[in-house]
Amino acid sequence: MKIDWNGKQRRQQNASETPGDPNRKRGCLGCLGCLGIIVVVVIIGIIIAVASGGDSDDDSNSGSTSQSDSSEKDDTPQEYKSALKKGKSYAKSSHMSKQGVYNQLTSDIEAFSDESAQYAIDNLDVDWNENALKKGKSYVKSNDMSPEAVRNQLTSDIEGFTDEEADYAVQHLND
Repeated sequence: MKIDWNGKQRRQQNASETPGDPNRKRGCLGCLGCLGIIVVVVIIGIIIAVASGGDSDDDSNSGSTSQSDSSEKDDTPQEYKSALKKGKSYAKSSHMSKQGVYNQLTSDIEAFSDESAQYAIDNLDVDWNENALKKGKSYVKSNDMSPEAVRNQLTSDIEGFTDEEADYAVQHLND
């Protein structure tokens, strides 16, 4: 026999007989174990949310910094920015001419619009004379070309350097 809160005696019942009985046997975790699991899952969710939210906050902060530095860059379409980045890569690594970079950006391979390719050309910070010289030296080294052959190759439709850029390259091949 048990005595309840009101002082009445009651017959002790088996745990399976009364589902609401506090003495009822629970699984291996019990209520506190289940609550603990829920708390852990919520904490992990918060950590993930803060971590991913922190990244976007950093981006927005850097964007606002860029906005104060140059409002023009914030208004630049993503395609233009991508073309500029790709154009810079071609100019720096392959030593392409302005025309060569433009042609590559608008080719079927890259497929940038004419406007985004022109934006890239207009905003590239490249010494085109130096690119012509590096390209010219590579022709001399790999193909044993004469200065005139180098000049012809640099000004060809394939390379697209200007006459002035090709002249600069030929004048400095032996530097």
